[in-house]
Amino acid sequence: MKIYTSYFDNIKIENNRVFISIAGKSPEFFTNLTNENPKQFKSCKKLAPKYIWWKEWHDKKLSNEWYIEKYNETVLSKLNAQEIFNEWQSYGNEIVLLCWEGRNEFCHRHLVANWLSKELNIEVNELE
Repeated sequence: MKIYTSYFDNIKIENNRVFISIAGKSPEFFTNLTNENPKQFKSCKKLAPKYIWWKEWHDKKLSNEWYIEKYNETVLSKLNAQEIFNEWQSYGNEIVLLCWEGRNEFCHRHLVANWLSKELNIEVNELE
């Protein structure tokens, strides 16, 4: 199975890909796609940042290091990468993890990609 990361505005629908939102809230068009085709469009909220500290980070313009520490402490440290990977394997051969921020913006999907790479010894790349 191949895993990629991308952002909602970069969805290129292909039959062999399953798109998984890892955001706390997805855009309406993605929610509609999920309702219309739940086999190709999914959500994994357990990988979403916790809104209470995300808002603090966003509003107070705290450092990315602060965000990384909070994300690791409140999200990734509570999860088992192998269990998540095993769940996703039943979805198909290509998984695309999505959130809001653009390609070169700081984002938790890059933290997830690094975590999966480290924990599972796999390659996770940003979709072109």
